[in-house]
Amino acid sequence: MSAASRKHTCPKPVWAALEAIRRGETADATESETLEFKEDPTFNPRSTNPQQAVIDKIIEAAVCLANGTHAPTYIVVGVADKIPGVTAIKGTDINPTQLHHTIANKTQPPLTVHIQPLNYCDRRLLIIEIPATTSCHSTTEGKILRREGKQCIRLNNNEDKQ
Repeated sequence: MSAASRKHTCPKPVWAALEAIRRGETADATESETLEFKEDPTFNPRSTNPQQAVIDKIIEAAVCLANGTHAPTYIVVGVADKIPGVTAIKGTDINPTQLHHTIANKTQPPLTVHIQPLNYCDRRLLIIEIPATTSCHSTTEGKILRREGKQCIRLNNNEDKQ
């Protein structure tokens, strides 16, 4: 698949960030109020259950972005935050259908996201699109988070989405 045809299957802000990373930026430098990168630690293990750790982080990021003020928003799975250039593109083997169901099952009210795989720099990434929502979402553990700039801020349980 050519770079041009990949570009048409990828949301424009995600494509622009991936190209900046490929040219030498870090993923962290390209993150924004609408874009978050997550590394799949199974490709660089750091915990006893790295797959569950990344899924928990993805769920929290999805809640955070859903409760933000911009839509749509995106999470790209398979990219390291702090490594500059193409070596940051690590890839992931997370099953997108299973992840879709897990995000819905681990959020209240259930958050429906769109997930598409993308082959980029010979690595498989997942692009998670979080559409606009009028609900205030939380994890099933009760965490309510909202995106402010590049940060996910934990909200008090009684604070409404603004």
